[in-house]
Amino acid sequence: MKTVVLDKRHVWVRKVDATVTPQAAVLSPADTLLYIGRIDNRYVGFGKRREQVTLHDLRDTLNAILAGGPVSQSRTQAVGCDILDLPAGE
Repeated sequence: MKTVVLDKRHVWVRKVDATVTPQAAVLSPADTLLYIGRIDNRYVGFGKRREQVTLHDLRDTLNAILAGGPVSQSRTQAVGCDILDLPAGE
């Protein structure tokens, strides 16, 4: 089952300590953070795109979890725009 969440109140942003977008987070059924970081290594830096993706961090993480194995790297550095704090009262 696929679940997509629109996090208008930043509940999940705070829960996983997300800092940029795009940034992927994978949680266990028990709400343990298994992975947070980039989807792949397409971007080397802000606005600096790699010709060909060579690492598929999110895909490798999901494959490891589905195979019942350990996640080899639980954090990677995502490149993207900062997730700004919500205005007061939001």
